[in-house]
Amino acid sequence: MKKFFQVCLVFGLAVQAVAAAGTNEAKPEEVKKTPATPVSRQTYKEIRGILEKQYVDLNQVTPEKLDAVASEGMLDSFGSAVQVLSPDDLKKEEQDLRPVIGARGLIQPFIGYIRFNRFDSKAPETLWQVIDEMESKDHISGLILDLRFVKSNDYMVAAKIASLYLPADVEIFHWEKSVHSEEPGIRTVAIKDRITLPMAVLVNEQTEGAAEVLAAVLKEQSKVVIVGRSPTAGRAYRTADQKLADGKILRFATEKVRLAKGTELFLKGLQPDIVLEFSSETEKDIFSKPFEAPVEFTEKPLFNEAILVGKASSPLPAQVEKERKERVIPASNDDLVLQRAIDVLKGMRALGLS
Repeated sequence: MKKFFQVCLVFGLAVQAVAAAGTNEAKPEEVKKTPATPVSRQTYKEIRGILEKQYVDLNQVTPEKLDAVASEGMLDSFGSAVQVLSPDDLKKEEQDLRPVIGARGLIQPFIGYIRFNRFDSKAPETLWQVIDEMESKDHISGLILDLRFVKSNDYMVAAKIASLYLPADVEIFHWEKSVHSEEPGIRTVAIKDRITLPMAVLVNEQTEGAAEVLAAVLKEQSKVVIVGRSPTAGRAYRTADQKLADGKILRFATEKVRLAKGTELFLKGLQPDIVLEFSSETEKDIFSKPFEAPVEFTEKPLFNEAILVGKASSPLPAQVEKERKERVIPASNDDLVLQRAIDVLKGMRALGLS
């Protein structure tokens, strides 16, 4: 409840900035589909028999095509938790060799920004070192942790990163299997100097697996707000591969994450505290460019005291327009998710929550 009121207060301070952005895209009109009516196996066989004899285009209801439609519908109903892959699909799963941290920077005057590319065993230590440097050198009092486009199956790394922020020996999640399991829950580890900064965590629909578990665990803390334009991927699960008779591989979920407080991410993902309408293509384009901290531009006043008393001349509209055109605007200025995170942390600071 305490966090709820804090988020409401912080978001209230950011409302004007959100409205002023004016770049929110209108949602396209959704085509409403007639929901499918579940039928029994017997009814399915009856429907199939009728279609095979009386459907307007018998070429579309051959046994082979009906089998393909049925299997496709079955797989679709499981979402990402069940997939049929080809051997070529497995070959395409290349190891991610990018640096663990993709970008870092200082957003004036007091906010640190860290963007992950991926997780590995050194990620917790690397993150702690970067934050420690930012606190000691730049004196930051707020942090933005960007987990957009981060895909990871290293759940123990997520637990260790969460340990930087949480008390020691706290259960944060456990694995839930199809059969009863006595496997102990995953707990935080002892950290000498925990992070206490207010934090905004950025997510999108490509924040997957261990990354969305980390975001979900942090969301339960009082000084953390999740910002994004969509829920996370809902892929916080472990899978098994089984080779099929035709050479393809059936990949299916065998265990799913459940947070210590009961929250489940399976297929539905994590819903951000603050959701923005923002183009996925624009977001991808921003990430394709090197990170530069956003810049606030201040217009020169057309009138001030010196101008009014005749000691200075007002800039001509052409001069003002020329200065605007010559500005070098970082791509991050168009990142509505990042901008709202900045607003939130400024609000937290104003409310004395830092």
